[in-house]
This record gives sequence, C-alpha cells and structure tokens, in this order.
Amino acid sequence: MEWLQIQDGWAKYLASAKAQWGKLSEEQLAATRGRRDILCARLRDAYGLTAEQCDFQVSEWQSRQGSR
Repeated sequence: MEWLQIQDGWAKYLASAKAQWGKLSEEQLAATRGRRDILCARLRDAYGLTAEQCDFQVSEWQSRQGSR
C-alpha cells in the first residue's frame, strides 16, 4: 500500500497507529494528518528513535495496513 493512500484515509488508520505507538495520544496522531514526516518526528521524540529506526517501524506498520 502506498503511503498516499494511508495519508488520504488517515482517520481509518488512527486506531491501528495508536495500538502500534501507544505513547502518542490520539490527538498527537490526528494532528499529523497522516504525514509520514511528522509522524516520524513525533515517534523520534516519544521513543528516542533514530531516523532509520523510525523509517523501519513505519514501513513495517504500513505493510500491515494493506488489508484495510
């Protein structure tokens, strides 16, 4: 699944993102508006991830969203 599909339908993916990254509030996730760069910035801050770690986690999560 392409990220643009996730971004365009972000409201559908909020619960899944919240389940994956529980340190982020629903408000923080909603405020990203599905923008991958903003999501990664919030994940780096909340979890102390490197850019590479964040990219890996988001890519893994993205690959599991294809059935939605």
